Amino acid sequence: MNADTKTQNDDLACSCCGCNVPDTYKHNVSFNEVPYPHDNGIGLCRACGGDHKAKTVRDRLGWAACAFYDCRIEILLNKLSPAAADKLKAMEYAKQCDVVGKMIEKGVMI
Repeated sequence: MNADTKTQNDDLACSCCGCNVPDTYKHNVSFNEVPYPHDNGIGLCRACGGDHKAKTVRDRLGWAACAFYDCRIEILLNKLSPAAADKLKAMEYAKQCDVVGKMIEKGVMI
């Protein structure tokens, strides 16, 4: 099957924002995933789920992941000493996300 071929679910609803999502590789982040992570008729648009070809980190992550990381970065900033918070603020966004991700992997943050 061609990666851009539509499936039986030609029109899906994004599980995050509810917009219409054509069920193709180009539009549905979850296209052809096995097991499929959503209920029938549901997908994940590129704006919410990210686009691995995008130029910016935020566009590659998508709205949903950015919301996930942004709130955890804010929590972390509020718990750090002023000097450590300044170091985190000085990092690029991708590095801040990496720090949060490592803390989650270690079980320090959820």
